Amino acid sequence: MKKKKLSLALAAVMSLALLAGCAGAPSSSVPASAPASQPASAAPAGEILGENLQYDPSVPVNNGEDITIKFWYPEDVKTICEDYIGRYTAMHPNVTIESNVSPWDDYWTKLPIAITNGTGPDMFWMHNAYTDTMVPITEPLPEDVFPTDQLNADFRQVELHRIDGKLYYIDTGLMSSVVMYNKAMWEEAGLTDADIPETWDELIEVCKKMTKTDDAGNIVVAGFSYNGENNFVSLLQAMNYQKGVFQYTEDGSASLYSNPVVIENMNYLKSFYDEHKIGDNKGALNREAFGQGRAAVICDWTWVPSYITSTFPDIEMGVFPTPSFDGDPAAFDRNNGECSPCVSAKATDEAKAVAFDFVKYLLANDDFIRDFAMLNGIFPSKYSLDDDPTIAASPVHQALKATIDKTLWPGPVPSQIESIQGKYLQDDFLKNGVSAEDAARQTDEMMAKDLANLSFVPVERRYEGADRFTN
Repeated sequence: MKKKKLSLALAAVMSLALLAGCAGAPSSSVPASAPASQPASAAPAGEILGENLQYDPSVPVNNGEDITIKFWYPEDVKTICEDYIGRYTAMHPNVTIESNVSPWDDYWTKLPIAITNGTGPDMFWMHNAYTDTMVPITEPLPEDVFPTDQLNADFRQVELHRIDGKLYYIDTGLMSSVVMYNKAMWEEAGLTDADIPETWDELIEVCKKMTKTDDAGNIVVAGFSYNGENNFVSLLQAMNYQKGVFQYTEDGSASLYSNPVVIENMNYLKSFYDEHKIGDNKGALNREAFGQGRAAVICDWTWVPSYITSTFPDIEMGVFPTPSFDGDPAAFDRNNGECSPCVSAKATDEAKAVAFDFVKYLLANDDFIRDFAMLNGIFPSKYSLDDDPTIAASPVHQALKATIDKTLWPGPVPSQIESIQGKYLQDDFLKNGVSAEDAARQTDEMMAKDLANLSFVPVERRYEGADRFTN
């Protein structure tokens, strides 16, 4: 999982920037409803939203009768949820949506417990890392409200989310990796747009020109950094996919790191520091080093550019697509999606119907999909927005567009396995002198123990370019 890790302050800054031009956003979401002066018998007439999956605002909800539903979501998405709750209840003034907002970690602690014991929400914000926990208490999307052919016509990788024949959520947008570079350092090194690398070897040579050392040979500005968190693992996984190597067995019972290609890629990535000297393990977390002017280039996921812009506003940042080995990879990288909201299996039938109506409103609404994509650094999963002017004006989204249809979703990877990858595949190998072969073997052994207790089923082999993979 590569969850966006925005601070609350950053989320607030980004949300305010996004909504600065949106009139009528409610100041509070508890409850968010339209003015009482509007008629409760029917929603006002309005433009039908969507191309295939369509939403007609004039169709009454709950037969025009008053109803209140509960919606829980984390603080990360508070502002945009408030905005679209307000828009929806303005169309349907008989509907009140009561919100409960929590910090991210608290949210995922209390949500499944509350739903299970009957005190939870009718509708909730979802993240696919919690699929294993949440699907048993989630109502599947009804086919009569979300016809399969319409979803597939409008959205990317819908079928990859089907579990035992049912859909519980789909992607609103997809995140993957891009390269960020310090424009001032780039220009100081005599580099131009013509030097933007397409291969990893070219990236190394470019980063050599931006690496700075002191008189003792210590690196003071890394040409490239993958330090901290699971950044080495993320780059390694991208390189493995580029060379056509799956991460997991087909049944999800084990990982596949003990592979000659993976070993080769581990040693290649380590050579960035050991052989080519464009960085070292002593530096700060990659994005912090970049923002502090101590790293010229980083490759990370697309929530990071917004973090850099908000936290380090003096850094002038350029963005380009993630390189590959030869320009024609089996896949450029993995992706991960931001999910549509879900509906509780414990909700009443009436509440479920209203909640699904709200979800349909969001999915049919290009404004929501666009706004959420811009807020979160994700490329819209909706095909109708591929050439949207707002998306086209964003360098981050254009860099994503260059690779997104050649990225692979491994499936709803449980969050527990990140710590295993970080310890054995990354830290032991980079810092503790463990060989690539032993680090890969130990990772596979530990992963098998954890995966045996999880219901994770990979979907790697359903990737459109799977015929180019070798394992």
